[in-house]
Amino acid sequence: MTLRRKTWCWLCFLVFAVSFAVRITAIKMFPQYDHHDDIEIYRASGALIVRGINPYDFSDHISVRTLLREQSPNPDMRNLSQARWDYYASSNLPMNLLFFGALNAISDSPLFHRYAYGFFDSLLCVLIVWFVLRHWPAVPGYPGLALSAAGLSSNAALFTERLGIGLALGCFSPILFKNGAAIPEDKGIQILLMLAAVACYLSRSERIWFWGGAVFLGLSIAFKGLGIFLVPLFVSRLAAQRGRAIGTAQVQPVRAWKRSLAFTAVCAAAAGVWLIPFGRGVAAMVGTRLALASTLQPQHASLWVIPSIYFPSGWKVLRLGLLLATLGVAFVGYWQKRIGIEVVCVTVLLAFVVVWMINGSTDRQNIALLPVILLLGRRSPRAAFVCLIPYLLAGLGGFVTHGLQGQAVNFAVRETLEGLGIFLFVIVYLGTLSRASFFSSNLNQAPALALESSTA
Repeated sequence: MTLRRKTWCWLCFLVFAVSFAVRITAIKMFPQYDHHDDIEIYRASGALIVRGINPYDFSDHISVRTLLREQSPNPDMRNLSQARWDYYASSNLPMNLLFFGALNAISDSPLFHRYAYGFFDSLLCVLIVWFVLRHWPAVPGYPGLALSAAGLSSNAALFTERLGIGLALGCFSPILFKNGAAIPEDKGIQILLMLAAVACYLSRSERIWFWGGAVFLGLSIAFKGLGIFLVPLFVSRLAAQRGRAIGTAQVQPVRAWKRSLAFTAVCAAAAGVWLIPFGRGVAAMVGTRLALASTLQPQHASLWVIPSIYFPSGWKVLRLGLLLATLGVAFVGYWQKRIGIEVVCVTVLLAFVVVWMINGSTDRQNIALLPVILLLGRRSPRAAFVCLIPYLLAGLGGFVTHGLQGQAVNFAVRETLEGLGIFLFVIVYLGTLSRASFFSSNLNQAPALALESSTA
């Protein structure tokens, strides 16, 4: 099944237009989040950048910092201690803060920030749909089989299934709608950069995978750091090229090593150039955030909130056990050549962001959940569809409790429902990996590209 280039262009345009329209509607439906805690933190960070103040140096322009805190429209932000406000305003990596500063330089209004996040989330939605159509193999999943049984042709059923899954993961995703549209968040940009890096890695074009991959991998590391989990993908491809070079001519290995060094240099530059204006405070911030995210009591949408209530003395053992089980199953499957390297990478990402870190809302956890589904689907669309069900349940668990009028209900209840959905997702995903690693399934077969583009 092929799609013409003109069809691709129209499809991407329509997906972007619908996605952006959905986000504009959400912004207008939920004006109460114009000064939500997170967007006030983002705007505060941007205000410091615009004024030439180092966010990581709390002694830099103390009077300006105090004034910014006292002028915040959000009373919760005004009531923070100055030390706490300083911590929040410096709680992201330099590229992230410079992005906020760029938005503030254009307009420091909350609405402009919200529209900007919606714009990038809409680009993410386009990339999600493209990825599912382009990189999932032409094997129908359960919805496609049902559509075929209902009378659609196999090609029409496959296209309808993949488009529907892509829209459910992007344009109409309850997680992206709540965290990014209704509640302004910037995490979708991190997913966008990571998925762009993966798309470059999968490209057959030498220039795209090498230069594009190096740039987007570096940017995905620089924005929120989590792109670091994709490094083994590119190492594996570079190593494969060196291996082929050693098996051909003696002069080839030297060129392969030079290419590896060039890739590393470009990636390091894209990741590290943002650090130049700032001092050693970046490392201290990262260490503090990692410590707080893994040592405090579970909160927000962490899957450990409920276990910590009913098993106050044992939930940490369960957490460590689930972490080791997830990593162990993935590495065993890879060792037995039943699980591909990309599935291992996103599984380690999931283990870190969802299982080990215990204080994140669904916007942060979605940085792992969404790539897991997309890359699992590249190997097995049916397995991905099974994991899609708890993923959507987790999103709906947080969305439906806002009420018909858009007024938020008890925050703890809302996020607990999300945590339960994420817990179900992890269990289902672990079962999928176990089946692939120890039984009959194999997630390491090189899938055929499902929907090739055509210029005809």
